Amino acid sequence: MAMHFAKRPFTSFISIISRFPSFIPPAFQFHIISSAQLNPQFSLHTKLTHNIPSFTNAHYNHSWVSSDTGLTCHGDAEGADLPGGYTSDEHIHESDEDPEVSNEGSGFNKVLSITKDLHSLPIEEARTALDDCGFIPSPNLVQKLLRRLQYDGKAAFRVFQWAGSQPDYSHTVSVYHTMISILGVHRKFDKGWGLIRKMHERAMVNRQTLMIMIKRYAAAHDARKAIKTFHAMDKFKLAADSDDFLCLLCALCRNMFVEEAEELIHFNKKCYPLETKSFNVILYGWCNIFVDVYQVKRLWEEMSNLCITPDAFSYTTVICCFSKAGKFYDVVRLYDEMKKKGFTPNLKVYNAVIYVLSKERCVKEALNLFNKIREMGFHPNAVTYTYLIYLLCRTWKPEEAYSYLDKMIMEGFVPTIDIYHAFFRFVENEGAICKLFDKMFENGCAPTMETYIMSIRRCCSWSDYENAFKLWNDMEKHWFSADSSIHYLLLNGFLLNGKPEEACKCYREMKVNGFSLEPKIDKMFESWNVGRKHSSLQQQWKISEESLERHRRKYTGTFPRKGGGIPTKTEN
Repeated sequence: MAMHFAKRPFTSFISIISRFPSFIPPAFQFHIISSAQLNPQFSLHTKLTHNIPSFTNAHYNHSWVSSDTGLTCHGDAEGADLPGGYTSDEHIHESDEDPEVSNEGSGFNKVLSITKDLHSLPIEEARTALDDCGFIPSPNLVQKLLRRLQYDGKAAFRVFQWAGSQPDYSHTVSVYHTMISILGVHRKFDKGWGLIRKMHERAMVNRQTLMIMIKRYAAAHDARKAIKTFHAMDKFKLAADSDDFLCLLCALCRNMFVEEAEELIHFNKKCYPLETKSFNVILYGWCNIFVDVYQVKRLWEEMSNLCITPDAFSYTTVICCFSKAGKFYDVVRLYDEMKKKGFTPNLKVYNAVIYVLSKERCVKEALNLFNKIREMGFHPNAVTYTYLIYLLCRTWKPEEAYSYLDKMIMEGFVPTIDIYHAFFRFVENEGAICKLFDKMFENGCAPTMETYIMSIRRCCSWSDYENAFKLWNDMEKHWFSADSSIHYLLLNGFLLNGKPEEACKCYREMKVNGFSLEPKIDKMFESWNVGRKHSSLQQQWKISEESLERHRRKYTGTFPRKGGGIPTKTEN
């Protein structure tokens, strides 16, 4: 288990959580500050006081591309999941349609139709418009309505307030949680705390309520407030347990605060003893969010020094990380070590090993492992087939690759565009290009811009400009506009292979689309146009001379002498 790597010393902890009371509504500040004084063990790294970058996607979905193979994979698709089935948006996901929603008498659809106008209406007029919809609120319908309006936080909040004011109706805990989650997505945390205050007055606040705020603060890249919200559980007489602490760590790691989460588990080891589960969360962050091999090896060695025994999740997470980073020997060593420790590898581990085998072009070993997957009772998934097909294409075994593609389709998997791109990269002739396009359309996989660029480039490398020109025209049928790279590719090919008319068409289209042209291309076309005009004048001059000579012979009866000189008149 030992991976000899330099340990990174932890920085000092100087910011106590009780120093940050300003983000809670005034009614809560006293209670939270008092609880902070009772439990000062929560600390925060000083770097959190710096400016935190803003990301458009709150939950970072890491994608990675192997530099030497070009195969694109997605970290969330094959990386190990977070422990405990952690999800961050479980409160606003769409659920199956309810029969009440389709009931015309409920006014559900009428409410949806007027929500776009609620922004411009005063509160009283908006309330009147909602009253006239004939919508009879129930907890189930209100919650579904909020889920439909989750991307319009202002309209959702107005509908929520209006429904809460209706007679014979009161919000349930689930409805409150949905609204708080939506407000958190739109970073309306003050309104969210206002709803929590109302829930507290009605004794409705539970641990899940604060967990929603913790996840939303972390997603908004405010780790300081996420940790302080966790600390505020004492105010509501909610004793945080190890599962709640793990949820806090998961929220931080999912949103790139892995170093801060790692420091928390060490600083709070008296309250929450160090265990495999907490280290697994940190491993998940370094492995799947950052794919940082250095930090993974450091943490793995630290676990060994602290006598923290890795479990199957630990091995799966690290093996997947090393596979993404292309660490062939590390993957093989941990794979063997995992089996020796008595842990059964799952399909993710097998896929990770097949991937590094594909990078090393180990065809025989990859095929043997593919067969072993079935012997172990697992069914290969689309990722397994993708890695294996790419390996066969890369080692110039197209027939075997096609056979596994057929098996993949027979088992009900839809080939992705990455699989077809693997074929396009290693096809040997122009006939295979047409075959691949036909197969793509048969299986319902639409080509992308990259597909056309790849195909046109291969055709140009074979000097097959007829098919390249056909592909160029086919792009317009599928609503793709050719970019400058394709135009340059075709332009050079047409000029070098004596196809001036096609090159001229490509040149004109580049001018119309406003592409910046290299000076040498402009000069090339200027010289070509001058030469074409000169050739045209010569042709016209030759035609005019021949026409004049015919007229002279017809009307004068003369013809030039063989030796030259002045023509003479023919004698009868």
